[in-house]
Amino acid sequence: MITIKEIAQLAGVSPGTVDRVIHGRGGVSKKTEAKIKALMEDHNFTVNKIARSLAIKKKYVLGVLMPAASRAQSFWASPLEGVQKASEEVVGFGVMVHTFTFDQSDTRSYMDAFATMLDEKPDAIVLVPTFKKETALLVKRMDSEGIPFVFLNIDLDAFSNISYVGQHSYQGGTVAGQLMQLCVGAQGKVLIAHSRTDLSNFHNITQRIRGFQDYLHSCGGQVSTVSWQLPSEMDDVALADLETIIGNDKAIRGIFVPTSRVSYLTKKLSENILAHLQIIGFDTTPGNIDALKEGRVTMLISQKSYDQGYRAVESMSEYLLYKRELPEKIFSPIEIVTKENVGYLQRKAHAILS
Repeated sequence: MITIKEIAQLAGVSPGTVDRVIHGRGGVSKKTEAKIKALMEDHNFTVNKIARSLAIKKKYVLGVLMPAASRAQSFWASPLEGVQKASEEVVGFGVMVHTFTFDQSDTRSYMDAFATMLDEKPDAIVLVPTFKKETALLVKRMDSEGIPFVFLNIDLDAFSNISYVGQHSYQGGTVAGQLMQLCVGAQGKVLIAHSRTDLSNFHNITQRIRGFQDYLHSCGGQVSTVSWQLPSEMDDVALADLETIIGNDKAIRGIFVPTSRVSYLTKKLSENILAHLQIIGFDTTPGNIDALKEGRVTMLISQKSYDQGYRAVESMSEYLLYKRELPEKIFSPIEIVTKENVGYLQRKAHAILS
């Protein structure tokens, strides 16, 4: 007799999607549902109720460790919503998702939250590896206890994670470099504003900056870069410092912010200064979208952060439930957002386990 997994392969969907159709849970398009039902009929598929009743008794705990959202770091609210949405859906399959957060400016908070998560005895983990050095210690612990894990949003090399869900940071930086070169032309300077004192411990930011600079260099090196550390708050002192730098160097024609904090940089800059700058940042947080609509930001690069959180929980649930092998990389889009198309942004949450 044909199995759910075999029907899923024939239909080009996941076993979870077939399961939803069999038990009428909804969340599947009419076209896909019709295709699955036709395959079931063609192969005389019947539900093995005994096997299912035994399978449903198996429960799994999926731990999620990610930075806490805050007013200054609102980006993480979006992937958290994706995690929460997926959590509501996988619980019916026997997967309990426990989410833990930490202060992304505090390595001790990161380590403590991880230790608390391990107390829950997770069968698998979704981890945002914010601090590279400390992550090496966490990975050693997970490996020693045989806990499978995926990285979310930050892709670190040479670790034993079974998959990565997120954007390709280097290519995201390359796209930003292409956009900036188109905006400022063949000559001039671009100020790179980042908020980390030790960039070596923040992989995705360094990769974005590297991709950005490598692209500009590939164009002949006529557009150079200078760095400026973006403080946690754009107070009057920081604002005066930035405006002095820009005012004293007329060659600066653009600003690149390789994080989600571009709106914090631009919110107090004078209209006179903004009029002469092209400003590119990452992520469609509410503040960044407002800045884009108001003309204080030229372009944003979105990475579909809601979908990242959703997909990470979905993928690990499939791994736990069906032992489904995951792709090494599950890349999210590098989406260019402008004032003209920002109103058409959509979240893309598929039916769970599809």
